[in-house]
Amino acid sequence: MAFTGLIILEKANVFNFRSLREPLAVIGFFSNPWLLLAWTATVGLQVCAVYVPFLQKALHTVPLDLADWGWMLAIAAPVFIVTDVYKWWHRKASG
Repeated sequence: MAFTGLIILEKANVFNFRSLREPLAVIGFFSNPWLLLAWTATVGLQVCAVYVPFLQKALHTVPLDLADWGWMLAIAAPVFIVTDVYKWWHRKASG
């Protein structure tokens, strides 16, 4: 779970670094299709690492249940949300 949790945190944070000053709603979620493709591919590979039997054996992983994914998303969401709220606040404050 820690292995996958780190990947999910990193993938949540990648959207923060699309812009250091503008929130995601301003720059647009779909404005960089290559990033979305890379994000989907890396999350897909992580899912394979957790659920494909020969990769489980090679990487010493076990299948995660839905509750595990829920915990990881609950922990990763604030990383994205807090940063985006800060960008909105900073944008509004600097006028």
